[in-house]
Amino acid sequence: MMRSRVERAAFRLMATTVAGGAVAAGLMTAPASARTATETAAVAGACPASGAISQGYHSGHDGIDIANALGTPIHAADAGTVTHSGPASGYGQWIRISHADGSVTEYGHMYQRDVAVGETVSAGQQIALMGSEGQSTGPHLHFEVHLDGGFGFGDDPVAYMSARGVALPC
Repeated sequence: MMRSRVERAAFRLMATTVAGGAVAAGLMTAPASARTATETAAVAGACPASGAISQGYHSGHDGIDIANALGTPIHAADAGTVTHSGPASGYGQWIRISHADGSVTEYGHMYQRDVAVGETVSAGQQIALMGSEGQSTGPHLHFEVHLDGGFGFGDDPVAYMSARGVALPC
């Protein structure tokens, strides 16, 4: 049976959670509104940055842009390990975080990075300050998600965060 990317990500999360000794029964099939508090906590996320969505996810833009003032704190959307932190073409500066379910979140255009490669971060931990570095028309966070952990075209960040109990913008 062919599973959607969301179902595959939920399955990976469930397998990781069960392997760690926790019970995650029903996580793969129950919609977010029907999950118990324990199941929701297993996939809880954090707001990456406050502000307004100035550009949404679409075929020509594989993330969302959250606009706010220069220096607005940027937070890790979920717990994980920092795999990239530094200069990047187009972004000016970027951060990538790998998560236990195999997904990766990507943050771009910040003027200050607060984490380094190899660091473990918690959901909601401040990782940077919003800027306008690289190809940018004003201060914002470019927030991107890759469910398969790759570098290709990203997946919808609004759906990813919604599955973690976070409505964007937040």
